[in-house]
Amino acid sequence: MKGYHIAVVGATGAAGTELLRVLERRNFSVASLRAVGSWLSALLWEIGSISR
Repeated sequence: MKGYHIAVVGATGAAGTELLRVLERRNFSVASLRAVGSWLSALLWEIGSISR
């Protein structure tokens, strides 16, 4: 199997980050992954205001 193309909307939120962890933990077959969040969430993530 080649893997799935996945988009996680709200990737910096609690549910989104947990989904990313589950995909990694279960070695889910991923062909491509696009994590989508708001520009404000991305900025806060970069400066460390949102825990990773």
